[in-house]
Amino acid sequence: MLTSLRIQNLALIDDVEIPLEPGLTVLTGETGAGKSIIVGAVGLILGDRASPDLIRQGEDEGSVEVLFDIDPTGPAREHLDALGLLDSYGQLVARRVLTRAGKSRAYLGGRLATLGELRRAVAPLIDISSQHAHTTLLDIAAHRVILDRFGDLGVALAEYVAAYDAWRGAEAEHRAFLAAAKGRSERMDLLRFQLSEIDQVSPKPGEDRALEEELTVLRHAAELLSATSQIENQLYSKRGAITDQLAELVRVMRSASAKDGSLSPLVARLESARLDLEDVGQEVRQYRSRVTVNPRRLDEAEDRLTALDKLGRRFGPRAEDILKRRREMATELTGLESFDDRMVALDRAAKAARVVAEGLASRLTEARRRVSRRVEGRIAEELHELGMPGAKFAVAIGVEAALGPFGVDAIEFTLSANVGESPMPLAKIASGGELSRIMLALKRVLAEADTVEFYVFDEVDTGVSGAVGERIGLKLHETTRTRQALCITHLPQVACHADTQLRVFKESLAGRTVTRVERLDEAGREEELARLLAGVEVSGAARLAARELLTRALHR
Repeated sequence: MLTSLRIQNLALIDDVEIPLEPGLTVLTGETGAGKSIIVGAVGLILGDRASPDLIRQGEDEGSVEVLFDIDPTGPAREHLDALGLLDSYGQLVARRVLTRAGKSRAYLGGRLATLGELRRAVAPLIDISSQHAHTTLLDIAAHRVILDRFGDLGVALAEYVAAYDAWRGAEAEHRAFLAAAKGRSERMDLLRFQLSEIDQVSPKPGEDRALEEELTVLRHAAELLSATSQIENQLYSKRGAITDQLAELVRVMRSASAKDGSLSPLVARLESARLDLEDVGQEVRQYRSRVTVNPRRLDEAEDRLTALDKLGRRFGPRAEDILKRRREMATELTGLESFDDRMVALDRAAKAARVVAEGLASRLTEARRRVSRRVEGRIAEELHELGMPGAKFAVAIGVEAALGPFGVDAIEFTLSANVGESPMPLAKIASGGELSRIMLALKRVLAEADTVEFYVFDEVDTGVSGAVGERIGLKLHETTRTRQALCITHLPQVACHADTQLRVFKESLAGRTVTRVERLDEAGREEELARLLAGVEVSGAARLAARELLTRALHR
């Protein structure tokens, strides 16, 4: 529940902390005492817009702070756990600060938060109903939400939404395919031409690099032959070649080593050098046999590399890249050639998805019609008990022409306030007092499926008689069997049903007017109810009537 509401420097309030008890808390007081400021402060913690003019004169900031103590088994626990906001004691502190500069700061659990985060956290926990806050009832889009929540249709709606999204996705894919296929013929011709260009050249992996190396040799064949011929002759072929000279040196060194054994290692090294140079000479000879001056092959290799370079500039740069691009184009061409089959498949998929979505939408409509009959019956009972015996509440469900995000149903709440009149949309015929009672009836009916922990009812008894007011008081008290509520009222028949009664009043302090809130004991409640009954002059008869109201409410 909401255990504490603290307001600082707003309008006539300098610093007021309102401790809130379980059950129904009633605020009473003279008009202008500041009761509406308290309701407005609750609205600020819900994220309502605020003007800097609301800040108390002479102050730079105003603030509202609330403390929630969340029931571990209550419907709001899962909501706040998902946001990770509860402390180890299952509590949440939320705060909103307004500045004279028009800025606003929000805090959740002592941490700075955005206004959107504040709304997401607190809005599902507090609900305000007032003469000026019936937007939920007058907003047709909200009627579907209320009906679905009452009927616990969340699962059915989620199934439909998933099917609706699947159908929209299939339709989008089909449309995209058709749009892309507008240039299908031209694209196929282009792909075939490009594939033909590649196939005419028929590149091989690594071929371009091999050609580059071959061309280097062909272009310098004469120089390479001359160089290798000279090396071979000097090392190996001519008379007195280097290897022959080394052979003679080996013989001389071997003879010397016979006289001095320390020279033996040098013999081996000279012999190894001779053998290495012989190998070099033979390999050079073999290389020369492979190198030829071949102008014809040079032209062929240059032409081939030019053809590969031309493809590389468009599809490359290397032969492997050209071949990869060819595979991609061939795959695309195959897909385009199977266009008709693909188009038929996508069309069938979209139609099948629509059939599924339409079936689930139909089931959702049937479920909503069943739920609407229950809602109508339950709210009719509540309205009858709230002094509207001739009222007829009806849920109008029309079928839209096309599937929508929430089905095909156009849902609107209607009311006939008097016998013999046709139900009309609430926005057209319901007065403020009637809207207040309809809202209270809805709260009573929807309480089981509601995440709201704290209801605020601001003068929902406006425009009703004392007898109807007493029924409203009873209904308010019944509502707080599972929820906590704060009610602002001028009717003693409502106030007598409070579990806790607070009086709001003004006083002068150091030349300034301030709003104060006090908790009334039994005697104080009797006096306050008598004032509400009698007006300025409180008589003994008024006190007796007040005592009777309290006694009757105690034995309700």
